[in-house]
Amino acid sequence: MSPQSNPTDEQHPMRLVVLRTGLTPDLLRAWEKRYGVVTPVRSHGGQRMYSDADVERLSLLARAVKGGRAIGQVAKLPLRELQRIVEKDAIALSVIPAPVSTIASESRESIHAAALAAVERFDAAELESTLRGAAMRLGMDEMLDGVIGPLLLTIGSRWHAGLLSPAHEHLATVVVRRTLTWMMENGTPPPMAAPGQPRVGSPAQTRIQPQQQPPAPGQQYPPQGPPPTA
Repeated sequence: MSPQSNPTDEQHPMRLVVLRTGLTPDLLRAWEKRYGVVTPVRSHGGQRMYSDADVERLSLLARAVKGGRAIGQVAKLPLRELQRIVEKDAIALSVIPAPVSTIASESRESIHAAALAAVERFDAAELESTLRGAAMRLGMDEMLDGVIGPLLLTIGSRWHAGLLSPAHEHLATVVVRRTLTWMMENGTPPPMAAPGQPRVGSPAQTRIQPQQQPPAPGQQYPPQGPPPTA
């Protein structure tokens, strides 16, 4: 049981905690193991059980991470400080238009469409927000195989067809790498590629110009012309 938990609190199973916080079971277990965010008790059957205080803390941590905080920076914060940070981030985000990641449908297809639309508009902030939102809802395998992989393949195909420029591909690659780093820092490292498998992404990744700098969050990447013909 977490130090802040009251022994008389009602205890909740993991499936209920997942529904209330938006965390995946794998991410919740990783946070417990790596950062000790909460310490659930065990039922007679060995099932993890969480108190009301645990659920409140996990909900705040999920909101803090979704707002851009690294779990390692907020995991040990007192509850009041965590609440203050979440409220501060919510105020800061309230002046920013709602990201496409708040799409009504949470299907892989809708996430893919929202991410691709952000790439086409050179909107790095919207793309990153979409991918982070999807990562919070989906498991690691689903995120890699159902969102990131198909997205990069689609971008590569459109680049070869002349429908997207090298700048589009560069923006997507940078944001995907940044999102994967964020996922690793928050306890969900992606699996290594099997030997002999090609690196995820399109052939255009080898053509990234070294002088191009990744767009900062909130900034749009400057559009460029179509790729040169052979």
